[in-house]
Amino acid sequence: MAKWLTELGKVVRTAIMYAPKVIGLIKEAKDLFSNNKADIDNVAKETYKKGAQNPEENMGVIHALNELKNNVQDRASKIKNEITYFLVNHIKSLKDILEQGQIPTYNIDYAMRESERVIGQIFSTHITQYFSIGNDRFVKILQIPCEEERKEALEHFCNKVLINALKEIVNELDKSLAYMQETFCDILQDKYQIQQSLLQRDAALLRELQSSTIQEKQKKQIAIAEQIACYNAISLILQRLVK
Repeated sequence: MAKWLTELGKVVRTAIMYAPKVIGLIKEAKDLFSNNKADIDNVAKETYKKGAQNPEENMGVIHALNELKNNVQDRASKIKNEITYFLVNHIKSLKDILEQGQIPTYNIDYAMRESERVIGQIFSTHITQYFSIGNDRFVKILQIPCEEERKEALEHFCNKVLINALKEIVNELDKSLAYMQETFCDILQDKYQIQQSLLQRDAALLRELQSSTIQEKQKKQIAIAEQIACYNAISLILQRLVK
């Protein structure tokens, strides 16, 4: 039991310590659009003629827009996969420890699945929703007469979309990590209360030692010492979690 708690404490402290590194991984995606500058330039080359009777008049803009969306979505997918891989492998060690202690991990499984689903949708939603002829703000940018002004406005628009997407991802990760930490606290609190009950039982055992044989005393003393060690280990982990 004491060994299990020690391992759990290590994993919990590691999860908390690495949380900023997860956030840092997301923020490295800031070049998502800057690396597609050529695609942005292509989109900005022609103005979009809203309400054009001949669809071919806008074919150049639409083709360039689709190229930009496809390239950005490919990069966003790679970033999402990196985030998911990091989280899944990082949380796996925690699940293994909890399962060793015969503690259900369905709450953590649910949080992970939900985070993966939401993170997977964020980039996709922002890219398809904002980079669309159906988006009024985007169309207004494509209708700017001056190519340089149009290009500058498009780059600004791209950066704003990316920043909003990153903020949502960071918020989602913050929620997941906070939920998991709360789950750890609840688990340890339950164990803590169990240990308190066991210590009360051990107090009664101590009173019985006076009438026991030497061999019986040794066995009971070892059992009591193990319970006290577990109690102290849980207390220490709880103190670190609530700081």
